[in-house]
Amino acid sequence: MTRTTTAKPARTAASSAQLEVDASTAATPENAPKAVARPRLGEMVHVAVAEGVRLKNNETGAFFVAGVPTPQTVTATTLRRLDDGDFEIVDASI
Repeated sequence: MTRTTTAKPARTAASSAQLEVDASTAATPENAPKAVARPRLGEMVHVAVAEGVRLKNNETGAFFVAGVPTPQTVTATTLRRLDDGDFEIVDASI
């Protein structure tokens, strides 16, 4: 049996240039997003769902309303949704 492999194409200067960050658009202290500490399992936080995302709230069975701060107990699913960008932690006083 003959095993055939194909070589990956070498990176070109053009593809490497795409990975560079333009200094004028890089995050600066003025426009950098505020860092929010990662919540711990079991902690109560308020989350808002991004526009255009339709997610079911596993605690209530209803769907989250986009942009509306909703209390949520942090679970593994909550952490995954935060990592995926479906949720963001918001201040409850909004």
